[in-house]
Formats: sequence, C-alpha cells, structure tokens
Amino acid sequence: PASTDGHLWVAHNNDLSPEVEPDIVATEWRVPGDPVVFTIGIGPWISVGFNSAGLALTGNEVSPNDNRIGIPRLLHVRDILRRRTLDEAVEAALSPHRASSYNTILSHRDGGVVNVEGSATDAELIRPGPEGTLAHTNHYVSARMLPYEGDPEYAAGSAVRYRRALEWLAPGQITEHVLRRALQDHTGAPHSLCRHPEHGAKSKTVFWCLADVTEGTVTYGRGNPCDSHDQRYAFD
Repeated sequence: PASTDGHLWVAHNNDLSPEVEPDIVATEWRVPGDPVVFTIGIGPWISVGFNSAGLALTGNEVSPNDNRIGIPRLLHVRDILRRRTLDEAVEAALSPHRASSYNTILSHRDGGVVNVEGSATDAELIRPGPEGTLAHTNHYVSARMLPYEGDPEYAAGSAVRYRRALEWLAPGQITEHVLRRALQDHTGAPHSLCRHPEHGAKSKTVFWCLADVTEGTVTYGRGNPCDSHDQRYAFD
C-alpha cells in the first residue's frame, strides 16, 4: 500500500570488500523442473535472486553467535530460490539443518513479504506493518534475536543505515525513483546506504538492484548506485 502504483518493490545495496567488485556476476539459471532463476553475486555464489514463479530473495548478512555444522548459507539460498510460493520459501529458509542464516527478505508477486531474521538455531518472522514498508540492514532488530548478535560494534554502525532507510520509507508514496535515490544516499557516511571507502567505510557497495516484483523486472548495476551503468533483466 505504500507504493504509488500498487506494485511490490524491493531495493537492495550489497556491501563487500572493494577488491571483489570485478567478480560480481549476474546469472540466469535454467534447470529442468525448476523455475527460471536470476541471481547476482560473486561468481556462482548467490547474494540476491529472483525466480519466474514470482519469488524474490534479498536481505543482509548478520553476525550470529550460534553457527554450527550444517548446510552452508551459499547452498541454502540456492534451495530457497527453487521454491514457487512464499510459504515454501519460508519453510526452506527455516531448514533445521542450516549451519547459519542471514537476514533473508522473501517477497512474492502475490503481495506477500516475510523477513526471516535468522541464526542457526532460531529465527523471527517480521512482516511489513500496516503502512506496507519494511527495511533491514546488517544487525538483528527483533527482541527475540538480539541475544544472537555476535558483533555489537558493527551493529551500531548498521543501525545508522537502518534508521536512514526507515526515514526514506516513512512518507509513503514510494516510487521507483524514490527508491533509487535512497540507494544513492550518502547521509551518515561512513555508515551510509551508499558506502564508499573514500568516505571512511571499511567496505563498499559493490552492486545494487531495484526490482518490481509484481512485474518480474530487475534493474541492477555493478558498483555504487550513484555511479554505475544500469542493466535490466525481465522474466519472459
């Protein structure tokens, strides 16, 4: 309900070490029996992904303190993206055999959105409020998951970006243009939404994406969203 066109929109910035930026790859996966999947990440490893059944997977790395032996996140996320419904994706994200978990934001063109704020042994499901918006950065925000925070110092900087994201969403009337401006925001540097080493950040935004989940289209780019070449993917 917060978007002016009634569509479900997802905006994502991905921050990593600057030296990995040349290795960012966008990949289309066509596996018999599975939905077509479009992903962005380092080589074959998936950071974000979308599929032709209408599922979108974004989110953030967190620092859980309960990691264990089990299915690694890089394989776990591939399994989630094979699912066709939001309920199936949430079930996969909550696999009891996972070694760890990220904060995994799952959305579907049917309008459903669930933020699986997880660790290896626990998780909280967070949904948008009545205003229809949701944001997350690289730390736990739910009361249930706060005991699993493994890097309180980093969480303090992540909270700066979290509050700024909420400020962008608060007025409602969200458009693609508004979300793109938010991705390029340098307020609060070095703890800004668009992160640069020259602004003092230890990592940088190595890719970004902006998806109309309702339509099944993804606009994305390598590097910072304030200075990159737009590319576009659309499901058939």
